[in-house]
Amino acid sequence: MSAYRRPFSRNALASDGASASASSRKKQMSLPSELCVKIHTDKVDVGCLKPWINDRITELLGVEDEVLIDMISVMLEESAVHKDGGHMLRQLESFLDVNALTFVVELWTHLASAQENAKTSETGKGVPSKFLRDVEAERARADAAYERMRSNRERYEQRGRAPKPYDKPRGRDGRGPRHDSREPRRRSRWEGERNGVSGADAK
Repeated sequence: MSAYRRPFSRNALASDGASASASSRKKQMSLPSELCVKIHTDKVDVGCLKPWINDRITELLGVEDEVLIDMISVMLEESAVHKDGGHMLRQLESFLDVNALTFVVELWTHLASAQENAKTSETGKGVPSKFLRDVEAERARADAAYERMRSNRERYEQRGRAPKPYDKPRGRDGRGPRHDSREPRRRSRWEGERNGVSGADAK
């Protein structure tokens, strides 16, 4: 067999297949550990991730790219199982350049966390732990604000009455109490002397 036909032999095809397989394994081994997790999208509440994807892509690019954001959502939902994050990383490198790895690692971390939380979820779909912590922190801030408002109201009630919005009417300039025109104005001592009235009678 000539040297020209040798690459087309069965041995050459087997060698090429082994080389491609080795190359694929090499790429998989070079992935960060966060991207080597298999993700089952039916165990993840993908809808709760979309606002985060929107905000994170806008933050990385400096502008909102609706086409790229929609493409990422479609890539997540088009497959029931993602064996790793390598495919998405390769797809996004041309769009995000050096930020592609950062974004996909963060996304895959959220997906893995949501998949783990699906075990205890009533709906069978998990939410990333970070999102749950954010919701709990927001709830705690709201509870603290309500507690401060209730405490202030109780303190005013202990003094005899609850605060009213018209307790201290302000003047037109907003700096002092509004003057009641029905109350007689008190004359000054100098005004009384000018009108021939002593200082004691001016009161």
